[in-house]
Amino acid sequence: MTVTIYQSTDSSAPVLKGQFGSLTTLLDACLVNGYGSKAAAGWTIAYTATNNRAYRMSTSSSTGYFLNVQDMTPGGTYGAQDALFTGFKSMSAINTGTGQFPTYAQSGFWPGGLGGMPIRKSNTEDATARPWTLVANATCFYLFVDSGDATGESRTCGFGDIFAYGATDTNYCLNMGRIGAGGNSANDTLPILDTVTTCIPSVTGGWLADSWTGSAGSTLAGKISDKTKGGQNIVCGGASSITYPNGPDAALLIAPIYVMHNGSVRGYLKGLWNPLTSRPIAHNDTFSGTGNMTGKTFLAKYCSSQGYPGELIVETSDTWG
Repeated sequence: MTVTIYQSTDSSAPVLKGQFGSLTTLLDACLVNGYGSKAAAGWTIAYTATNNRAYRMSTSSSTGYFLNVQDMTPGGTYGAQDALFTGFKSMSAINTGTGQFPTYAQSGFWPGGLGGMPIRKSNTEDATARPWTLVANATCFYLFVDSGDATGESRTCGFGDIFAYGATDTNYCLNMGRIGAGGNSANDTLPILDTVTTCIPSVTGGWLADSWTGSAGSTLAGKISDKTKGGQNIVCGGASSITYPNGPDAALLIAPIYVMHNGSVRGYLKGLWNPLTSRPIAHNDTFSGTGNMTGKTFLAKYCSSQGYPGELIVETSDTWG
């Protein structure tokens, strides 16, 4: 499945700013319509209203679930600086559907009792253009926004299917937003890793559509990786005793990011990796894999959360698997 990297520096790229509708314009362009020389990722718009969209991923080899985006007056403290992500298993109209994840009770965010998770666009409510990168295929995307809240790092979010382990699991769509509006990096949860000792999530920024049994409804999920096998709860690429380059082979060590809840590992994220050293590659630098990573290309993104400076490595080649 084709993976495409979209960036604010592309010719004809949409502009992301602290104004209503700029995020839906960006997602329309990247996921659905394409722009300039960039083809669309393969999503559709199921329902639409002013600055309000329901996007549906490709239904081929996927859950086919929906992302509802409210980029309109939220009635919250930060206005047009933030938007709102909400997932649905099925939808019948804009802001209306069944199998919502997270529910209003689980998130409590505006507007009108719908709920969801805030998505950071800008630290100013004006026309200042913010650098952004979106990496997507037809079933998943990750968005990185240099919102101006911190120099040289991104605020992060994502939505889409994970690679699930269960042969009968049909609800493996993950909504990865933030736990609060505003620019504080502590609200970013995409970079957070939990301890592996219990496989119980410690933060509320990631919600799966349902359990692997399909009987629990919206389910809080966490993430673990090789970094946390020792029981440490830390941001991806945070403090580490592993050197870069790694002594024996002069390599950069990266690891998959696994999704877990209720004492079990559900699967792993598509195309997103955990560097095992603190910020080994500069923000926005690209590199190619070697050894068993030959044929893969990568993009480094600085991020932070819970007081730790961290980094995520995004696989940008058509090799998610």
